[in-house]
Amino acid sequence: MNRNVEPRRLRPLVALRAVSRLIRSRGQDKRQAMTFLHALEGQSGRRAFERFRRTPVGQRVLRDRSRLLDTLTEAEAVDRFPAGTLGHAYHCFLRQQGMSVAGLMD
Repeated sequence: MNRNVEPRRLRPLVALRAVSRLIRSRGQDKRQAMTFLHALEGQSGRRAFERFRRTPVGQRVLRDRSRLLDTLTEAEAVDRFPAGTLGHAYHCFLRQQGMSVAGLMD
């Protein structure tokens, strides 16, 4: 683990404000959902990355410097992800909700 990175703290008040704004927007302000998630993630992201980094797939992705965002934003990408994978389920969810990766990034 890179010890030079300052650890993320849980920020419950930021999360509470984000939920309040999300409710007031009737679920339309997607940025508040992301703010909520980031405020409560703490060290979970770092721990997940460290586990990923130790797997053969993680080592390949990091070695090849693959960009997840590039893969997810390709319109045909859902057809490349086998059924039962996270990528396939993610794209199906976005389609059902009328959402897109590019829209979420905006």
